[in-house]
Amino acid sequence: HDAVPIYVEPKYNRRLRYCEYLGKYFCDCCHSYAESSIPARIIMKWDFGKYCVSNFAKQLIESIWLSPAFDLLSINSDIYVRVKELDRVREHQEKLIYLKKLLKNCRSEE
Repeated sequence: HDAVPIYVEPKYNRRLRYCEYLGKYFCDCCHSYAESSIPARIIMKWDFGKYCVSNFAKQLIESIWLSPAFDLLSINSDIYVRVKELDRVREHQEKLIYLKKLLKNCRSEE
């Protein structure tokens, strides 16, 4: 059963379920009150809270959860200032990338 988001008059909203991820209302067949963290809220506000999402959104978020799909520096560079642990991870990542390039060049010289 595919989810079909539609506009609904506000007076009927009580019968429908709102998806915090997609910002749309769904019927009870397409929205089972599943909860998930919202990637944009994590990236922009460092908010790992759980929010009600549609079944489709839940599956989508789960499918991308472990994928490095976002470049935080280009989306929200301030996050590295606010979250020191994340900044340390970024620094270590940059050092590893440099080390990888160095090792690759050393091997090519042999």
